[in-house]
Amino acid sequence: MDLDTLTLKFSQTESPVASRLSEALQGWKSDDSSVADLAKRIEQLIEIGSVEKTKSQAELAQLWSSFRREVVDGIGGMTMNERLYLFGLLSHYDACQTQNDRMRLYGKLNASP
Repeated sequence: MDLDTLTLKFSQTESPVASRLSEALQGWKSDDSSVADLAKRIEQLIEIGSVEKTKSQAELAQLWSSFRREVVDGIGGMTMNERLYLFGLLSHYDACQTQNDRMRLYGKLNASP
């Protein structure tokens, strides 16, 4: 599962927290925070929402857990192209105008050139 698919699944879940999760995932693409920052933010939002303990909250937590296990925790063994694809940043990379722009994406995805 890639980040865009996860965002879509979050948005299809009926929960007040789901829309905040979707917004956080999409917003992350254009900010300067890292994958670790993203994980921390998403887990904070899920934790805040878990007070409700509804079926949809459990669904959101399960979706995130799966993505974290498959993608976030495995990022160290990925190529840059895999990282760009799985985090939905291919178009961002293609739009980079300068080496500094590319370096920002490398840093965001815990990669080195």
